[in-house]
Amino acid sequence: MPFLLKEVFDGSIRFMQQSHYYQLDAQKSLFASIVSFCKLEALQFATAANHFALKYKLVVKANIAAMAELTDLRKKTLAA
Repeated sequence: MPFLLKEVFDGSIRFMQQSHYYQLDAQKSLFASIVSFCKLEALQFATAANHFALKYKLVVKANIAAMAELTDLRKKTLAA
């Protein structure tokens, strides 16, 4: 079994070296997405909520923050 896993791992490394993911910027974005997925999974275990509920909470908080920023910009624009 370990030999089979090594073959799959080596094959995926060869594929990554040939693909566009091997480029540095793409690797950074891939790494960031993996880290964010792991953080979401850790939150899922800590809060005992499913990932849809956690995503919904994050989206709602992001929308609230964006609306607050928009109202601040509007106030600054009207004051100037």
